[in-house]
Amino acid sequence: MPGLSISDVSFVEGDVGGTFVYFQVSLSVASTDTVTATIRTVEGTANATEDFRAFIGMITFAPGVTTVDVKIRVYGDRLREGDEQFFVEISNPTGAAIIDGLATVTIIDNDGALMATAAPTATVDAPDITANDIEAVLAAAIDVWVNLGVDPVLFTNVTIVVTDLADLKLAEVDGTTIYIDTNAAGWGWFIDTTPTNSDEYLTVGRNRIALDGSSADDKIDLVTVLVHELGHIIGLEHDHRSTVMQDTLDVGVRRLPGSQPHMGSG
Repeated sequence: MPGLSISDVSFVEGDVGGTFVYFQVSLSVASTDTVTATIRTVEGTANATEDFRAFIGMITFAPGVTTVDVKIRVYGDRLREGDEQFFVEISNPTGAAIIDGLATVTIIDNDGALMATAAPTATVDAPDITANDIEAVLAAAIDVWVNLGVDPVLFTNVTIVVTDLADLKLAEVDGTTIYIDTNAAGWGWFIDTTPTNSDEYLTVGRNRIALDGSSADDKIDLVTVLVHELGHIIGLEHDHRSTVMQDTLDVGVRRLPGSQPHMGSG
């Protein structure tokens, strides 16, 4: 008898409005008969009215068909709420048995987290960052804000935790704790041993772009990420008008505030 299975899905939450997340339900082998099953959403930490639209319905595999796509509507917001999950469950099959009948859907919160613009298209051979690597750059990142008039007392209790953040997350902050992804969402970190200058970069508009072949080329800049997260600690939110408080960062880019930061929320 054919077996039914559904795969887990993760995606980055949007800021406003709704979008669809797609699942694939599969049969282990094609059937000569029609196969049906019930599919429904189940709440987890994600709420069925605020985070996604509850759904229950029937899926049908025509004879010879082995995959069926299902879409569930999800909603974005600008609330800092952490990653959330809900589930999609298969039940009541006819003509097949259930092999894996529960998919976990992870909504990756992008509110307060700094995200890489995209994932690398190939595996990057880069060592994981360590807390010692970060501490060596943190003082220079703090000085960026202090030199703009921010009270250094605000940074007294800043701590760093290196962890494996989900998907494209580079870093996020909780209180005065900054969480840094181990390998910069797969890109690898540029750990600047001379962070007070930017010799590896060419200034282009509001950004500094890494010179071809430099040690910063095709890496995520740790200085920029730390300055961004320290900005959250002093009360700044994501703002597309800001140089350093934008919510995404591309490889080979350094962004630092050049004047008193815009204080409005994004």
